[in-house]
Amino acid sequence: LDESAPLLAIKKLQRSIASANTLNQLFDIALDFGQTQLAAEEVELTQTAVSILDPDAADLQIPLNETGYSLCLYREQPFSDNEQALAEMGAALLATAPFFRTMARPSATQLKLLQKVSQTVAVEQQFKAITTVLGRGFAETVPNANGKLFLWKEETAELVIHSILGPTVKTGPLLPINVDAIMAQVIESGETAVLTTQSPPQLIVPATIKDKVVALLQVTYPHGVQIPPGDITFLELLVGYLGIALNNTRLLGQAWQRTNQLETIYRVTDSTLALQPLETTLTAIQERLMSAFNASTCYVALYDGDSQTLIFPWIIRHRERVTQEPISILDDNSLVAWVIANNQPFITTDSEAEATPVKGIPLGESLPRSIII
Repeated sequence: LDESAPLLAIKKLQRSIASANTLNQLFDIALDFGQTQLAAEEVELTQTAVSILDPDAADLQIPLNETGYSLCLYREQPFSDNEQALAEMGAALLATAPFFRTMARPSATQLKLLQKVSQTVAVEQQFKAITTVLGRGFAETVPNANGKLFLWKEETAELVIHSILGPTVKTGPLLPINVDAIMAQVIESGETAVLTTQSPPQLIVPATIKDKVVALLQVTYPHGVQIPPGDITFLELLVGYLGIALNNTRLLGQAWQRTNQLETIYRVTDSTLALQPLETTLTAIQERLMSAFNASTCYVALYDGDSQTLIFPWIIRHRERVTQEPISILDDNSLVAWVIANNQPFITTDSEAEATPVKGIPLGESLPRSIII
C-alpha cells in the first residue's frame, strides 16, 4: 500500500475544489473522491443538520463545517479509522469551496439589520429594544420565513415564547411550550440545528451566556425550500447579539437590585437608631426588607436570654400578618432556634436533598428558598 496515496488524494481534491462554483460541480468532485479513495458505493452531499445528525442515515456522515451540508458515504464494509480520518479531511476541504463561501455570506439586507441590532445593543443595552428592532426587520431579511424567539428557564426546564417574528409580529405574554427532543439537544449542545429533512424545514439557533443556553430562535421555512447557508451565518450572528442583550439586561437588573438592597440596609440601620417604639421600628424594618428582597415571608425573632425563649412580635406571610407563640431556644425542631443558638446563618441552596441541622426538618425535606441570619 502506497502510504503517500492519501496525501496525493488530498492535494488532488484541493486543486479540484478551488474551481467548484456550483453544487453539481462540487458533487462530482465528492463522488470521485468517495469512490476512488474510500471505496464508497454511494456518495451524497445532503443539506442536513449541522449539529444533529441521523446516525442511521449513512455509514459515514460528516458535516461540512457550518455550511448546512454533510458528506454522506455508503458501503457494506465498515470504514477504518484511517479511512474516516481521510473522509474528515476531505469534508473539511469541501467546505472551503467557492460555492459555499459565496452562499454562506449574509445578504446586504441582513448585514444592514445586523448593524442596526449591534448599534442598539451598544446604546440601549435592553433586551426589549433589541427584539423591537429585530421584529421590524425580520420579515424583510428572511423572506417567507416565520420565527419564534424562546427564552429558556433553566430552573423550571421550560421554554417560553417571547415573541413571534415574520409577516405578523407578536410579543408577550410569555407562554411555556413542550421541549421536544431536538430542542433539548440544541440546549444541551449549544449548537445550531439545521433541519431540512423535516417538513417544514427549520433552523434552531441557540443564544448563550457563559456557555449556557438562555434562548432559542426557531425559524421555519415553507415546505420544499432549501435553507440558504447565508441565513445560517446571519441568524447565528443575530442570536449572538441577542445573547449579549440578555446578559446586559440581567446585569442591569442585578445592579438595580443590589443598589436597592444596600439602600434598604442603610434605611434599616437608620430606623434602629431613632428613638421610637419597638413595634414601629420592626414594622418599618420588615416593610423595607420585603420590598427589597421580594420575599413571601419575613419576620424578626427577638431572643430573651433570661427565659431562653424566642419571641416573634411581627410575622408577615403572603402579605398577611400572622401570630406565633414564643418558642424555646432549645427547640430541636426550629431552624430559627438553631441559628441563634449556634450563631450561624442558614441559607438554602438549589440542592434537591437539602441538608438541615434540625430534627423537625429532615434531610430531603422540601424547603422554600430561605435566609435566616
